[in-house]
Amino acid sequence: MKKISFIVSIIVSTLVVTFCTKAPTSSEIEIVSPSNLTANYIGDIVKLEWQDNSNNEEGFVIERVVSGENYEEISTVEQNITTYIDENVELNWTYLYRIYGFAQNHSSDYSNEVEIIVMDTIPPNKPELVPHIGDTGDIILGNLDTLNFYNTYNVDFENNGMDAVMEGDWIKTQWFPLEDSDIDYLKIFRFNEIDYNLDPLNFVQIIDTVDYDDQIYYVDSSSMLTDKINFYFIEAFDNAGNSTLSDTTGYKLIDKPILISPVDYSIYEDIYDVTFEWLPSANAIQYRLLVFNENRELIWQNTPLNIGYFSVQYNGPPVTAGSVLIWRVDSFGSNSEITIEGNYYTIESGAESIERYLFIE
Repeated sequence: MKKISFIVSIIVSTLVVTFCTKAPTSSEIEIVSPSNLTANYIGDIVKLEWQDNSNNEEGFVIERVVSGENYEEISTVEQNITTYIDENVELNWTYLYRIYGFAQNHSSDYSNEVEIIVMDTIPPNKPELVPHIGDTGDIILGNLDTLNFYNTYNVDFENNGMDAVMEGDWIKTQWFPLEDSDIDYLKIFRFNEIDYNLDPLNFVQIIDTVDYDDQIYYVDSSSMLTDKINFYFIEAFDNAGNSTLSDTTGYKLIDKPILISPVDYSIYEDIYDVTFEWLPSANAIQYRLLVFNENRELIWQNTPLNIGYFSVQYNGPPVTAGSVLIWRVDSFGSNSEITIEGNYYTIESGAESIERYLFIE
């Protein structure tokens, strides 16, 4: 009995060995899974790359998850292809990818899973500030026409770049419309030549952070801006947090002219009875009287030649009864030349009085 048992055991063992060494059938195709899947955001696309470890696949299936949803097939590629470009991506979304190989009715295991957050890494285009480009009432070279910087952006905005503003002892910083459509907010910076000379390493301060809503200017209403050269620049931030600094412009604010007469909302029967008077401002070397209609169209301007004489009778065109007029006086100081951090600037100076209204019956 022991001998017979030994023989059976050998036979069974032989049968098992013979079965395991049989050649695989077509239903047993093995596809080695791809590996080393990577994803990179380039420009506005995601590029996938992987390692092909099989020599019998017919192609690869690419699957994707968008921000926590389920995997979905987004494309297939042919055999031996090891890259794929996903053009259907949006900024600030998280994407997961995986792939597998296939042949006939068979497929490999999945590759490794790769995650990528599509973020905008391109900074905004450089903002460009508008320097002081002139003043309402300037005479156009070659003819007798005068400039009026109102009514080019809106009726109440003087579109002449960096300048004084009439509402207070304030400075307006202006920039050209920003080119990018995804600007989120702006930082406003200021420094002056006094701070620079005292501390060249820490002379710049952030004076404000403002939401961006297609505006093209900022008014600095801080105190103590007069009688010094103030420089400004801005930093534009997009929705992804990228930022770009603008160039720098400067202006020197002097004291405002103080208006005396006519008092605000005066009524006259005849415009030629109106005499404009004001008090001088410190550091001014020239004044300009401006008279507008209610649509901010400049109807008359006068630049007194006598710097010590500030009483001017109206001598412009006729004004119809029922008209509303607006008047103010601008003052101008001497230009300055200054070098900051190796950059040379020519700085203009001036101020604008408050405005007053008068009515012609």
